[in-house]
Amino acid sequence: MLIERSSSFRGYSVNKALLEFVEPDEHGQIVQLELQYEQAELEQMQQLITGIWRHIQGLDFPSPDAYAPTIVGIRQFERQLSAAAKSVGAKRP
Repeated sequence: MLIERSSSFRGYSVNKALLEFVEPDEHGQIVQLELQYEQAELEQMQQLITGIWRHIQGLDFPSPDAYAPTIVGIRQFERQLSAAAKSVGAKRP
């Protein structure tokens, strides 16, 4: 998202990422993890970032305490944060 929104890299499109560890594993190998993602995942992440930014700008920091410390609870909390992305009058990051 940063590359595609950067004025320095205007026109570039990113469709995968590569994470390369700088320390070798226990076998002396450098590990690389490749991530390919869907457009829907990027849109969801952008909505979450925008929602979080709007909470920060409004000095409104919702507590995660009402949510279970599970993947289901995390996703519910993310949905609450993302809902702020749809609020009127807030600036986009």
